[in-house]
Amino acid sequence: MKLILCFLLSLLEPVFMLTQREFTILNENSHGSVIEGAFVIEEDYDDAGVAVYKISITGYPQHATADCYMSQLDCCRSNVEPVESPASMTIYRDVEMTENVYCTPLGTVGMSTGGTHFYNHLESECANVNIMVDGTFDECNGHTGNNIYHFHRAPNPDCVGGSTPGPHIIGVSLDGFAVYNSDKYKGVTQDLDECGGFAPEGDPTKYRYVAQYGSGDEQGTDFVIPCFRAVPYENACCACNECDRVTLPNCNRRGKRSFKPEYHSYMFNSWRTDKHIARRSVEQCKGSDLRTWRAEFTDAISCDLCTITCVPTGGFTNWEDTKLYNRCKTCT
Repeated sequence: MKLILCFLLSLLEPVFMLTQREFTILNENSHGSVIEGAFVIEEDYDDAGVAVYKISITGYPQHATADCYMSQLDCCRSNVEPVESPASMTIYRDVEMTENVYCTPLGTVGMSTGGTHFYNHLESECANVNIMVDGTFDECNGHTGNNIYHFHRAPNPDCVGGSTPGPHIIGVSLDGFAVYNSDKYKGVTQDLDECGGFAPEGDPTKYRYVAQYGSGDEQGTDFVIPCFRAVPYENACCACNECDRVTLPNCNRRGKRSFKPEYHSYMFNSWRTDKHIARRSVEQCKGSDLRTWRAEFTDAISCDLCTITCVPTGGFTNWEDTKLYNRCKTCT
């Protein structure tokens, strides 16, 4: 009788993302994709009594990284040595996929079960990251900027949850949905929406994002989270105004991100490994060189030529338009 009562009560109570099943998978690591100590998820309530999940990461990759990430120049980007950058994010427990397709802010849009950040599909000048030159991403398909390691694109499965066969959770998005490594559901390939996600069996309470590493010419080009299907709890404004994307309502210029270095201080010695390859002395790009590269030909541009009013959906796919757009933002 008690089991029947519990079942009937569950029918009256809506199921939201993360689903309770997915929370349990992450909390108990039943998929085996969570790097122990690098990713922690907890149930909580905020000061207003709103039910939330709090996710914390070490921010430090446990896989090999590159010693040089190439820019457009013949030199290595600076500040590429990953450092311990513990961080946390808060997401709603009660959230469903909406009909809107929201823009995503630059910087963190989710966190991986390997303890690192997910960034959106754009670089700081609103350029699509897939136009970056060879060598921009390492063998795990991530890179480091300002000493923070992150993934814009689907991680190599050998680096995040690589020992787990089949579809499994590799992270959580800032708007509250799980991120999976596969577009298959119950063995059937699903059609993905423009954010790279789908709602299993058409149920919006089960919505998930998909970041597939893929194969062949398309290997590694799939974005993790190019747009949101719900409004995040930590609602940062979008720096790149993409066409056909809904602006996040009531956003904050910096969002409500909570970086808590002390939160993970007890974890570092227990999980840090020596997997990082030895660094070699390489020539780094000089700041003056980068400024010259970015300013190339733009100083001569007249504001009369500024006809681009928004960033093409998906970001700029050539550097000329990228430079033009960023130069025109200074026009009044």
